[in-house]
Amino acid sequence: MAFILDDCYPGQIGGCEWSIGYLWLRSDWFARAAVSLLALMAANTVIIACDRLYRYRMANTQSQFFLRDATAALRDGRFDEVIAIAARNTRSPTASVVAEGIRAFASVPRQFTDREAVDAAERAMQRAHAMFAAELARGLGTLRTIASSAPFVGLGGTCFGILNAFRGIAMQKAAAMAMIASFIADALLMTAVGLFVGILAVWLHNYLWRRVEIFRSEMLQAEANILDALKSHLEWRCEREHTAGKTNWGFLTAEVPSWEVSYDRQRPLFLAIWSCGIFLTILLLRAC
Repeated sequence: MAFILDDCYPGQIGGCEWSIGYLWLRSDWFARAAVSLLALMAANTVIIACDRLYRYRMANTQSQFFLRDATAALRDGRFDEVIAIAARNTRSPTASVVAEGIRAFASVPRQFTDREAVDAAERAMQRAHAMFAAELARGLGTLRTIASSAPFVGLGGTCFGILNAFRGIAMQKAAAMAMIASFIADALLMTAVGLFVGILAVWLHNYLWRRVEIFRSEMLQAEANILDALKSHLEWRCEREHTAGKTNWGFLTAEVPSWEVSYDRQRPLFLAIWSCGIFLTILLLRAC
């Protein structure tokens, strides 16, 4: 359904339709900036969702392969074979947590007790769990930012458009109700776009976060299973020929590994939002 308005942009004949091009040409610089920012947020949301869905699919597939191939070896205490299987499924959080626990258990020197070796394995798996959980949740903070800020960006564009509409009426000294309705309709479209982007980001964030919680529960279950297996095969630690002894997980060493996950890449989005906010504040202060 097309709406016919009186003020057409150049080149339009016989009335003008309420299209995207028409709204873009009618909009002022602030509305265009808000639309551009919302388009950037929407594109960022889609990119993050596609990247996370691909990452979760790979993790789920490799976790299934690992559990299928390593269950019997883990039950029988063949931990070298478990580590070899985990090396073929590096995208699986479950496989990585299990492998780190076994390596930490094997790296404990013989002068320490079996209880201390099991405790070292438990701490190693907890660190690996935290690292992989943060890696799986990477990008979800950006989705939360978009979900909370997109409606306000659209609302800001609406407020600015309505102010411009009434300012134009005051300049013309005439009560042109049709033009007021036209400008207000254009301005309210900004709020609708902001709400759409915010709802999309909220829905995707909740869905992806639920996937992360499932992976975390799987890692917790894997930690409990590997601890039970290690306690049942404590003699494996004394076999120095196994491959798990060749590890950089030294026990009680001075080297502290880095568990920091790469940054969530929110800085460009924050800079864009704050730049628009600061510029609008300066503009309003100058108008006062």
